[in-house]
Amino acid sequence: MKSPLAWLALGVFVGVWSWLMWSASPWLLGSAATLLLLSKIKVRASLFGLGLCLGQALVWTQPEPGELRKWTSGEVRSVTGQSALILTPEGHLSTRLWPAPPPVGTRLAGHLVPTAQRQELPGGWPQQAQSRLARAQQVRMKIWTSLEVESEPPALPDGLEHPGLIRALGTGDRSDVPQHITDLLRRTGTIHLLAISGLHVGMISMMAGLMVWMLTRGLTRGRWPPMARTLPVLSSAAMAVAYGALVQWPISTQRAAVMVVGASIISLSGRRPSPWQMLGLAALVVLGLQPSQAASLGFLMSFGAVTAILLGMPVWTQLTGATTPWLVRALSNSIGASVFATLGTLPITAWVFQSVPLGGPLANLLAVPLFAGLGVPCAIVGTLGPTWLHTPALWVADQALSLALLWIGTCDLGLMTPALGPLAAVTLVGAIATISRPRWAFIILICALIPWRTTPTGFTVTFPAVGQGSAALITWPDGRYWLIDGGPPGKRLLHWLRREGVSRLDRVILSHPDHDHFGGLIPVVESLKVDEFWTSRRPIAGEQEYLKLWHAVHAHSVGVRTPDVPANGTDEDNDTGLILTLRHGAHRFLFLGDVSEDIEEQLAESMPSMTIVQVSHHGSKTSSSPALITAAAPRAAVIQSGVSNRYGHPHAQTLSRWNSTKVLRTDTLGSLRFRSDGESMVIQFWKDLWGWRSLPDRRPEFH
Repeated sequence: MKSPLAWLALGVFVGVWSWLMWSASPWLLGSAATLLLLSKIKVRASLFGLGLCLGQALVWTQPEPGELRKWTSGEVRSVTGQSALILTPEGHLSTRLWPAPPPVGTRLAGHLVPTAQRQELPGGWPQQAQSRLARAQQVRMKIWTSLEVESEPPALPDGLEHPGLIRALGTGDRSDVPQHITDLLRRTGTIHLLAISGLHVGMISMMAGLMVWMLTRGLTRGRWPPMARTLPVLSSAAMAVAYGALVQWPISTQRAAVMVVGASIISLSGRRPSPWQMLGLAALVVLGLQPSQAASLGFLMSFGAVTAILLGMPVWTQLTGATTPWLVRALSNSIGASVFATLGTLPITAWVFQSVPLGGPLANLLAVPLFAGLGVPCAIVGTLGPTWLHTPALWVADQALSLALLWIGTCDLGLMTPALGPLAAVTLVGAIATISRPRWAFIILICALIPWRTTPTGFTVTFPAVGQGSAALITWPDGRYWLIDGGPPGKRLLHWLRREGVSRLDRVILSHPDHDHFGGLIPVVESLKVDEFWTSRRPIAGEQEYLKLWHAVHAHSVGVRTPDVPANGTDEDNDTGLILTLRHGAHRFLFLGDVSEDIEEQLAESMPSMTIVQVSHHGSKTSSSPALITAAAPRAAVIQSGVSNRYGHPHAQTLSRWNSTKVLRTDTLGSLRFRSDGESMVIQFWKDLWGWRSLPDRRPEFH
């Protein structure tokens, strides 16, 4: 059978993920594994099934959560953005660290505050999956310190054009890389060159082996030929391990180092290593050490890129015959590897980041050899090598990076912004798996990328769980979309709107210019077509962020409407905000913004009954007057607030006021959706990995 380790690794990967939806007991896993070993089913199916059992068993081996203390210490096991997974005496802890987490392997100590997991927006990447697979407790660690003795970074001579890049490539420290270079690399699909990737490990290992091979050519005569064959292979493996230790073992480095060491051992035995076997071995080692890495973006993108290359290159090489000049074949193979690597990471980039660089394959064509072939080895020698080699090595690295950045800049052709959900991302994986049959792969790829959107039916109001902020999407039966508020700053709301198939908003309504209501509107206005923008007032001097939104609105020729006079005759932003009532058939929705009890009492004097009320000011103590609650008498009250927010919203006193009404909270239930045909209404909430679920008819208990 071909590649048994690859099939076993695939089963382990799927088994780890399956633990999130259904976790089998250890005795059941053992029984299933025994039956698979004794059965006479096909070997591939048997190995895949054994991998499923092993994957779930690996999750069970993770330390059980212990009782939290106020202070703890531990080792950083994984880093994604500002989030870190830390192994402590209490088990794994998942937290966000400011200003940035330390490298993997660093020991730190910090003050713990228990918190709940942040709610994800519908169809978004399950960011909590990795911490759940590590059986980690969610905490806040605002105060922390590294327990490692920090060494001074190597000093670089003056006159270098790219000292930050050189230090990043030589030591893995990216803190001094200019932001404009990082943005350029991200726009052109070459950001992997800045990260310490498997490509760097491969180039370093190959150069080490080549150097030792040249030095040992004199041993090919007499009694020394075995040593001449062995030393280059061993030096390649040793350099891969040494470089991995130097850069703190990111996932791509772990994969590449295991593959190099495994291939070296197989080569010394006189056999030809199988790429699929080495890739399967690498996955088994990585998941065996940390099964939660199956849900890390680094693991998925690294292994996805290599998998697509292994699947696609045999087909690609058939395009150039054996009689084609070697330079043309080399150029073609380089383009093919870049194309398939981009395709292998497409399910993640389109789902999580919603950006695919148009010039990526072209930029990588020259940037890869310049970065990995010259920049990385010269940066390492120039920062960590012998002193007498520093100056020439750093000069070569600097010149190579200058040429690479010049080429990358010419390949900055913009971005595609595909917006995929989990189903389309899985369909893309199917396209990658069928690369050996190009026609089928192309058909599946098109099916995945085409935005299959159904025409809206009925009236829908969705309250996304944007955190400590407010936002609501209104979908009218005739296909119009209204957006009320945009939540806190960031692109989460924009990405969700794209996944929902919203490319145009007929109306954006800002209740009042508080940061937690308009922060997410800036990328929305800059990226989507907006016809009208309603707001309570114009910006005033000093409101820099609100001015950014105002400028974006006018730069994109959006029609603006503001009240002629301040609402309610007061200068207080909360109380002069826009209050909206929407009606569809027998149902009315009330959106109160952040108005105070005084305004609510005025409204109550002429308030008709409501079906749904968006509770004012995220359920603060100063909201929800008894008069308004009595007058509105809604079927449900929606409170949008962040998980474990610092304001303590919603307040216990506010919850008690709504005691006779079903209170639906986004910090506990997640995103909420109300669908109506004008008569009946369905209330749903979003459950990660399961989709929209109908809300039980009974009233949820207060928390």
